[in-house]
Amino acid sequence: MTMSKSANDVVITGVGIVTSQGVGTEVHTALLTAAETPVVRVETERFAPYPVHPLPEIDWSQQIPKRGDQRQMENWQRLGVFSAGLALDDAGFKDDLDACGSMDMIVAAGGGERDINVDR
Repeated sequence: MTMSKSANDVVITGVGIVTSQGVGTEVHTALLTAAETPVVRVETERFAPYPVHPLPEIDWSQQIPKRGDQRQMENWQRLGVFSAGLALDDAGFKDDLDACGSMDMIVAAGGGERDINVDR
């Protein structure tokens, strides 16, 4: 089968994921392949009546080394940048400046702007 390329082709080379269950692909792969159903982390009292899936402990400096940069960002921005760094690590591109300079990266983080050209 021959596949044609279009302007909207997407190649996923790395995954960066943070959920209430943990940080990174290893944690989430273990949860998805576990024999037992994992315990879902939900905070029901602190923001009652709304249930909230709390963030795990995150060492932001693993992906955002400058404390000033961390302080400037809102939580959703820190989470997006942190996850993007995890994805670059996962793909093996984090320290490859030439590759990073020639790629487009899409980050899904609550509160971010949509890229209409990518959505088409």
